Amino acid sequence: MAMRSDVTNAFRALRSAKSFTAVALIVLTLGIGATTAIFSVVDGVVLRNVPFVEPDRLISIADIDTKPDGFVGGHTTAPDYLDWVGADHV
Repeated sequence: MAMRSDVTNAFRALRSAKSFTAVALIVLTLGIGATTAIFSVVDGVVLRNVPFVEPDRLISIADIDTKPDGFVGGHTTAPDYLDWVGADHV
């Protein structure tokens, strides 16, 4: 019975402080929405498997400049990749 009176007193207090109740509801709504959105992104990007038959066979190709003052690494363009595929040493 004590819990019922506690809940009743809590609702009475929230009803009497309307501005506090409104701000608390808005903050809760934004917090729950943001948490849901972040979890959805993390679930789709990090937790689920990649939609490929053999994801362990995926590779990454990048350009690397071996000169000391050169650019360390970067993305490979499609024409560069096609040149590498057509080369004899690949």
